[in-house]
Amino acid sequence: LECASVGTVPPIVDNPGVLRLSHSSGTTGTPKPVALTHALQLARLKHRHSIMPFKPGQKLLVAMGLDAEVTLTYALYAISCGAVLVFAKSSNAEDLLETLLIHQPEYVLSSSHMFGSMINAFDRFDTPRPDICPNVFLAGGRIDNWLIERSRECLGARILSDYGSSETGMLALVEAESIPPNFMFAGKLLPGVESSILDPNTLKLTKDGHPGLLAFKAPGMIKAYSNDPETTAKYFHDGWFIPGDLGHVDAIRQIWVKGRKGKVVNNRGIKIDLQQLEDAIAAIEGVEANVWLQLRTKLNQYLVCVIQTSQDKKKKNGQHLMNSIKKIIPMNHQPDRLVMVKRLPRTSSGKVDMTGLAEAIKTRLTLE
Repeated sequence: LECASVGTVPPIVDNPGVLRLSHSSGTTGTPKPVALTHALQLARLKHRHSIMPFKPGQKLLVAMGLDAEVTLTYALYAISCGAVLVFAKSSNAEDLLETLLIHQPEYVLSSSHMFGSMINAFDRFDTPRPDICPNVFLAGGRIDNWLIERSRECLGARILSDYGSSETGMLALVEAESIPPNFMFAGKLLPGVESSILDPNTLKLTKDGHPGLLAFKAPGMIKAYSNDPETTAKYFHDGWFIPGDLGHVDAIRQIWVKGRKGKVVNNRGIKIDLQQLEDAIAAIEGVEANVWLQLRTKLNQYLVCVIQTSQDKKKKNGQHLMNSIKKIIPMNHQPDRLVMVKRLPRTSSGKVDMTGLAEAIKTRLTLE
């Protein structure tokens, strides 16, 4: 489970019905223990069948860490259908792409970050497009338009993504071809999934159509964290799981996410939506990925923008990026520090490791 990297120890689970112990991604805090029983796991496997009807002998290329919840669920599901799991000799993008081109799997499971690296490596292979156009399920992160277009061009791939969590399993699905030009769209709720919108302050139901805190019930959803009633009370309310996203669900069961409850910060008396800043910076040429953080040291408070860029462009792009930020970001929203990195730290599911990143940046600020 790699819990040691974040300083946690998996709790003892004495429930004889437990099949396995998973955990939340832990990208914004300490991973929370998720105990899955045989019944809950079976419910999740049935849900997967509604979108990926594997047939015996078909192949699934696993291009994600096995400790990720989504990886284990799909691996178990593929095996139960008689499908074949395919692994590369390493997690290197070139090795993963070579394995895909040789074995030509019908399905690929990866993160958007890793699959993007695989597509970038395609030009280094003198190989025509494979005969089989794979169904590529991407978990843990947004899908950029360039990745959709290049995946079609290089592989003829059908790109799928989901909205869900370790606590609930998959809640909604979206095909890349149907993604509107707006990152707020998170997909359409799967059959059997219930949704509710709660007031962020009172946790009472909001009026129809009004945005608020998203809450869900789903087949295969846990009811509590293992041996952790305090954390359970924060995320579970009257049978609903509250992931922390703000938004609404429309009349045809489509999820629209406005942001995260914890993404709005008070910076020197000004309310700032960090998600909106990230969306704005993502449009700047040369930015591969970016994250905004509000950090506090013993002496100061900082608004930090961390930008991922290639090493060979780092020096050249520094001033260009700062000038671009000044043009599109209001003066009272501009970062106190701009940090450029070759690669953002990520979890096994492909999400940015916010805890590790914050600790690294805070250490740097303390030494200034």
